[in-house]
Amino acid sequence: MAKGLKKVYLVVEDNKIFGANDYQMVRMYREKSSAETVCATQNQKAKDDATLLSNRDKPTPVYKVHAFWLLHEDMVK
Repeated sequence: MAKGLKKVYLVVEDNKIFGANDYQMVRMYREKSSAETVCATQNQKAKDDATLLSNRDKPTPVYKVHAFWLLHEDMVK
């Protein structure tokens, strides 16, 4: 493994890394188990929110954990 290369896990909404405006705040996790715990919590909250009358016509977001390799740009110069 290259020096400076780190594997990180992201919880992604509806398989989209970036939001509608080409950006989205995401949290990175070092441990997959931490990301999976947060993901399960977010999925449960989304299901709970979907039961509200104001949200009944909106699609319920689905959260999944994705793994990425993170490399600082200084490492490739």
